[in-house]
Amino acid sequence: MTTATSPGRTARASRVPVRVVDHRPDGGLVSATFPVDLPVLAGHYPGFPIVPGVLLVEVAEQAARALAAQPAMRWTGIPATRFRSPVLPGDAVLVDVRLEESGVGGTTARCVLTVGGRPVADVRLVFVGPLAPDSPAAGRPAADPSPDPVAYPCPHRDLRSVLPHRHPILLVDRVTRVVPGLWIETVKAISVSEPCMADEPTTAAYPWPLTVESWCQSAGLLAAWTAPNPDVLTGDVMLFGGISGIELHRAPHPGEFLVHQAELVREAAGTQIVAGTTRASDGALVMRVERITMVRRPASVLTGTGDA
Repeated sequence: MTTATSPGRTARASRVPVRVVDHRPDGGLVSATFPVDLPVLAGHYPGFPIVPGVLLVEVAEQAARALAAQPAMRWTGIPATRFRSPVLPGDAVLVDVRLEESGVGGTTARCVLTVGGRPVADVRLVFVGPLAPDSPAAGRPAADPSPDPVAYPCPHRDLRSVLPHRHPILLVDRVTRVVPGLWIETVKAISVSEPCMADEPTTAAYPWPLTVESWCQSAGLLAAWTAPNPDVLTGDVMLFGGISGIELHRAPHPGEFLVHQAELVREAAGTQIVAGTTRASDGALVMRVERITMVRRPASVLTGTGDA
């Protein structure tokens, strides 16, 4: 049984409460509201804060657990996620969850998130369990990494001059190597002093949604390295359109470094597709990303002052 001090505990990216509205044999409806004073919102697109997509994924995960027969099941992947419309502070989100068996002891959760009847995200998650989070049987075996492209050491650069993210949701500490337009390697140090760890034991694992967000910010750095726009009120704003094929392997813990590698797969008409991996300080595979899609849209569309 997992206890408050066991290594099996995982911290939360946010502490947004969820409430079961309707429970069906195959799932149900769960509601959640993102408070205006949620700490991470202060740093996510200052001047026009929007709820990070990874928090929508976390709410979907919480909703699936609230409706599942085995809430202790282990989260192992995000096969697909599509973000349809920004969610704003104060929005009440309704999550429609359908649970399906997948494989031996596996569960797939198909979640449709809406705000006022407007679709905002489609999220598909996979679980197995319950297994110990660091059990050798948990997840897929780590494959050997692909050979790195030739990359040049990167001098320190103020990442706030490239990304619109700020404290406490700026989750990349340094770019270590980069080939602009092709490939990037970044580092994120995990500390027990981070806001998500405030009320958690120091043995708790770092939240998976923040691991995903940190990698996505690395992909954003690659996409914006030569054409940055850290101001979300002017110019073109970078938004995440979707995620697919994310495998969650060994959960990272405080005291470790996340080493992200991201490679540009395709670029066309303001859309970029990026893939890559995250490894821990000891080289263990933490996460594999098949693809994320980023799009650029005029700031006027985001703020509602221009044509969609």
